[in-house]
Formats: sequence, C-alpha cells, structure tokens
Amino acid sequence: MVDIYFRYFYDLLTIANAIVIGISSPTSKWDDTAEWIFLTLFMMEIILKFYTYGIRKFFSHQWNIVNI
Repeated sequence: MVDIYFRYFYDLLTIANAIVIGISSPTSKWDDTAEWIFLTLFMMEIILKFYTYGIRKFFSHQWNIVNI
C-alpha cells in the first residue's frame, strides 16, 4: 500500500516539475531554487528505491535505469 502512495507522490512531483519548467522564464529568480528542490526529491526517490530493492532488482526495472 505504501508503494502506491510513493508512486502517486512522484507522479505528481513529475507533473509539478513539468509545470514549473513550462512557466519558468530566464529572468525568474525562483527557477534555481525550484530546480534544486526537484533535483533533491528525485535523487531521494532513486536512493530510496536503490536501498529498498537492492542492486539486482533495482536495475531489473527499465524505468529505474531511465530515471538514472
């Protein structure tokens, strides 16, 4: 059950990231902060999956390889 909430959270995070990229402009100052926040959260996703699944199972899922 936790897995479904984890996936939903990161699906929504991906959509939010796409929206932020779409509305950002070269002159906006919040762009860098938003990029660092999204980068940190996506890195946490990879680290948590790597820790939970282990090396073999992590790399057996194609989407995990794409995420890296």
